Amino acid sequence: PITFDQLFNRYDNQKSKNIYFDIDGASALEIINVLAQQKPQTLTLLWGAEGGLASEEIALLQQKSFLSISLTQT
Repeated sequence: PITFDQLFNRYDNQKSKNIYFDIDGASALEIINVLAQQKPQTLTLLWGAEGGLASEEIALLQQKSFLSISLTQT
């Protein structure tokens, strides 16, 4: 596990696509289409605790251009 600060210091928004898991996220197919079009050099996956990410954490991830993918059936 790493902190959000450590995470944001590690990724390069130009070469990487960053995804977090959220119940309200996009379908897996939508994310796969984005990845196929953008062809990122690296992929970062983030998931929170069992209770999910806090709304403040989600807002910060969205601010940093992270995509969200749903863990529910699509």
